[in-house]
Amino acid sequence: MSALESVPPITANRVGRRRDETAHRAILTAVVRLLDDDTVGLRGLTIEQVARQAGVSKATIYRWWRGKNELVIEAYAAKAARDAPVPNTGSVRQDLKELLGRLGYALTKLHSGKVMAALIIEANERPAFGELFRRAMLSARRGAIMEVLERARLRGELRRDVDLAVVVDALYGAVYHRLLMSGEPIDGRFVSSLTDHVLLGVANPASTGGLV
Repeated sequence: MSALESVPPITANRVGRRRDETAHRAILTAVVRLLDDDTVGLRGLTIEQVARQAGVSKATIYRWWRGKNELVIEAYAAKAARDAPVPNTGSVRQDLKELLGRLGYALTKLHSGKVMAALIIEANERPAFGELFRRAMLSARRGAIMEVLERARLRGELRRDVDLAVVVDALYGAVYHRLLMSGEPIDGRFVSSLTDHVLLGVANPASTGGLV
């Protein structure tokens, strides 16, 4: 299953006609390209530009999305899922290092960092956009790490009493602190150190599987 297929549409098809998946993919790809373009970006992006680049009509876009907000969030949620898929190596340490490593690469090497910063700013400034961002995109990315942690707890790698939501906050919070505030690198050395330090506080002392 591709990343585009794994991200459910934010706005369901509101007309009887079945959605054309080729056009759908072209639209989401066009949105990502325009967001990544420094001359356009989030504030400059328009439905007209998306339609022109995707080779579809504006009516086609409005048939599947209520407006720009839903379109932007679905497009970038699909990109995030593609850039940092959920690994399943059987080791919580390895899974976290792979997931956070891919996230760090996307944020620093694939232009995603600038777009994510813009999305976060927009989410804080515009309540309606913020609600959609948190519900449809942030929850999915938090869910990716939560999936890794829940599997690890089932395998006995993590203590049963650990608050996994706080662990997610610690991991993602450190990454986005570097992206948005300190500007320090989100590289392999950082990801490895972050993973090791967080796991030290939540590991099940009775199990060394994946934690050595």
